[in-house]
Amino acid sequence: MSTDEEKSESTPLFSANIQIGKLRQILAPPALLDPNSDAVFRISPNKIIIRSVDGAQVIMAHQTISKEAFETYELDGDAFTFGVQCDILREILSSRSSSSYAQFEIDQNKGIFTVTSGDVFSELGGISSAAISEAPDSEHEYTTKIKLHSKSLHNTADTLEVIGGTVKIKIQSDVAKVSAADDTNKAEINLAKGEHSDQFEFMEIQSSASAKYEYALLEKLVRLLPDDRSVKLSLKDDYPVSIQAEIFEDANAEFILAPKT
Repeated sequence: MSTDEEKSESTPLFSANIQIGKLRQILAPPALLDPNSDAVFRISPNKIIIRSVDGAQVIMAHQTISKEAFETYELDGDAFTFGVQCDILREILSSRSSSSYAQFEIDQNKGIFTVTSGDVFSELGGISSAAISEAPDSEHEYTTKIKLHSKSLHNTADTLEVIGGTVKIKIQSDVAKVSAADDTNKAEINLAKGEHSDQFEFMEIQSSASAKYEYALLEKLVRLLPDDRSVKLSLKDDYPVSIQAEIFEDANAEFILAPKT
C-alpha cells in the first residue's frame, strides 16, 4: 500500500509561463467547438497536445504546442492528461494585455489549475478527462494538396456569406475553386487568382478532387485560422477537408471538417 507521500511524489506537477496572446489562441478552438468549452491537455515533457471536436463531431481541431513556445516549461513527473474549462480561463484573462504573460500550474493530485498574471490570481478545478470528447487521430490520405494564404480563405468565407448554403471545393491540376450555391444563387472564387495569388502553390496533385460542405460549418472552421499565415489545404473526393496552419512559432494545428452527406 502506497503512502500519501509516495502518491504525491508520483503525481506530475506542471508549470509554464506563456504570453497571454498565445494562450488565447490555444484556448480558442476548444472554447468555440466543445459544447461545454472544455479540453483535455495532454502534457508531456516536450509538448502539449489538445484535440477538440464540436458537439456534432463534424469539426475537429488538433493542436500541438511545443515547449519552445513557452517562456518556461517544467514537468515534474511523467506525461499526464488534465481537463480544462477553456471558456472560464479565457474570461479570467480577458482584461489582460495580449503582450503580458501568464504563469499557470497544474497539480494533478489536487485536481487544481492555477493561473497568475500580474494582480490576477485564479484557481480552477480540473475536469475528468473521461468526460470530455476528443477528436480522433487524423488518418486520412489525400490526393490533392495546395498552399495558400489564410487571408484568402477568410476573404472567401466573407464573399460567400451572402449565398451560404452548400460550399463546394474543387481542385484540379491548374485551378482551385470554391463555390457556394443555394436554391437560386451561386458564387464562385478562383483561389489561385485571388488577392494573395503570389503565395498560392499546387503542392501535390495526384488527381483532381472535389467535396461539398455546409457553409456555416466551413465558415466556423475558417474563423479558427490565424489571420496572417500560410496554410496547407488537403482534399480528396467526398472526404473531410484538412487545413494545417502554424498558429504561432512552435505551435501548429490541423482543422478538419466532415463533408456534407
